[in-house]
Amino acid sequence: MARTKTEYNDKMPSTRRTILDKALQTVNQVGEADFRIDALAGELGLSPGNITYHFAKKDDICTALWNELMDRFDTFDVMLSSMLDLKQLYLIVRAMNGLLWDYRGVVMSRGGDIRLVAGSDDKPENQSVSQMTYDLFNKAHDILRRNGYLRDNVPDMMMQSVLDSENIMLRSWINFRVVTQTCDQEKAVGENESINRGALTTIYAMYPVLTKKGREEFAEISQKVEKGAMDV
Repeated sequence: MARTKTEYNDKMPSTRRTILDKALQTVNQVGEADFRIDALAGELGLSPGNITYHFAKKDDICTALWNELMDRFDTFDVMLSSMLDLKQLYLIVRAMNGLLWDYRGVVMSRGGDIRLVAGSDDKPENQSVSQMTYDLFNKAHDILRRNGYLRDNVPDMMMQSVLDSENIMLRSWINFRVVTQTCDQEKAVGENESINRGALTTIYAMYPVLTKKGREEFAEISQKVEKGAMDV
C-alpha cells in the first residue's frame, strides 16, 4: 500500500486527524488487538459511522498509524550529514527511541517482537523497519569511519555483528519499556531517562570497532547521560 504524508501540523485538525490522534492514544494504552472502533467512537463522542466513513475497519486505522511512523522515520536519514560524530548519532537514536515510544501500540503489534535481525522477520512491516534501520546505521558507519570514529579494515563479519546489535538494541528497547512501564522501578526512572539509556546502549554496540577518538567521545556521552544532561 502506498504511503501518503499526513497533516501533522494542521492548526484545525480534520476529523480524520482527530480520529488518528485519539486512536494512537488508545492503541498505546490497550494494544492493537483490544482496540475497538465502537470504543473509539464513544471516546470521541462520535457514532461508529463517523469513524467508518474515514476508515472502514480498525486495521485501516492501525495501518494509517503505522504508515505515519514509517513516514516520520524517513526524516532520520537526512540527519546524517557528512560532519556526523557520535554525539550527533546519539541524538538521532534518542529521537528514534522517542518516536518508537510515541507509536508503541502499533510497534508492538507490527514490528516490536524480539526477532530483529534482518532475514528473521516474517512480516512485511518488520522487514521494512529492519531495512530502514540497517540502511541508516550502514550509512552512519561509513560517515563515522571517514571522520575517524570507526576503525578501518574491520572484518565484514564483525561489522555485521555490530549492525545486528544496533538493531536489537534499538528495537528491543521499546519491548522492554512497554513491559516494565507499570513497574515502580520504571516509573522512578522516567520516560526521558529511559529513552536516553536506550540510545546510549544502541551506540555502545559500536564500541568494539571504535577508534581511540571514538571511545573517548563515547565516554564523554556516557558521562553526560549518567548525569542526566538532555543534550550532549
